[in-house]
Amino acid sequence: LTGYLLLESEWGLIQQFVDFLKPFYDMMLKISNQDKPTLSLIALIYQQLFSHLESYKTSTSCHSDLKEAAERAIEKL
Repeated sequence: LTGYLLLESEWGLIQQFVDFLKPFYDMMLKISNQDKPTLSLIALIYQQLFSHLESYKTSTSCHSDLKEAAERAIEKL
């Protein structure tokens, strides 16, 4: 089983991916908890997610796959 243990660097990479995805999860929960999400709420969430993606796009410390994911997501927004 020791061959399946993750290295410290691999745990760090997993944490980067969790940190990248968490705002999307949080915003989804915020929208789903609303009876009728308003346009102002959606606009705010859109802006927050866009800023989050921009921070990854310009980051020098995140994994290259996360930078690419952020760039592609921005293109779709």
